[in-house]
Amino acid sequence: MGFAFSALEAHKIVGMCNARNIASIAVMESVGMRQEAAFRDEIYWHGQWVDQLCYAMLEREYGAMNNM
Repeated sequence: MGFAFSALEAHKIVGMCNARNIASIAVMESVGMRQEAAFRDEIYWHGQWVDQLCYAMLEREYGAMNNM
């Protein structure tokens, strides 16, 4: 995250995952990303449609967490 915001000068970082992927959700939340959207029946996975979650963090949010 630091590299994207500092070196690449990103304004926003977005991550998406299968709503049933608890590990991916935990990783995104552990770095301070927040859920912005839930796309219903977005991914066809193992023979069924499942939701996809969108998580994001803005540069200013990262800076506030890390005193940039």
